[in-house]
Amino acid sequence: MNDKHSAICHLIFYELSAISIQSRIGVPTAKLTIITEGIKLPVTSTSLSEVRSANGSFVDIELSAKITDTSVSSEDMLLQCSYRYGILELHYTDGSRKLLGSKQSPVFLTYEKSGIPAAFILSVKGTQPEYAKFIS
Repeated sequence: MNDKHSAICHLIFYELSAISIQSRIGVPTAKLTIITEGIKLPVTSTSLSEVRSANGSFVDIELSAKITDTSVSSEDMLLQCSYRYGILELHYTDGSRKLLGSKQSPVFLTYEKSGIPAAFILSVKGTQPEYAKFIS
C-alpha cells in the first residue's frame, strides 16, 4: 500500500478448494493462485479491525461489510458463501490486495438483514495466527 489512506472497496470469497496459497509464517506477503473463481461481494462499506492479543500469540479479527442490494439474487449469492469456512480477498482503493484467513485458519462468514432501509450486514469474527497478508 502507498502512504495514502486506502479503504476496502470490494471482497471476494473463496471456498478452501478454490485457491492455492503459498505463504510462510512471519512473512507479510502471500502468493495466491486461483483454481476456481470466487464470489465477488458488492459491498458498499467495510471495516476491518486486526488487534494483536494481549499475550501476542494471535490476532483478533473483526470484519463488517454492508451490502445495500437486498434482492433475492443478492441473498442467493450470500447464501453461497455464508455459514461456511473460506478465504476472503480484500481489494483496496489503492490497488493493493490482502488475504484474510488461510487454509489452516479459514474465516467463517455470516450475515443478517437489518436496518431501515434494509441492508445485509456481513460479519467475520475470530482469531488468526497473523495479520491479513498482502498478495504478491
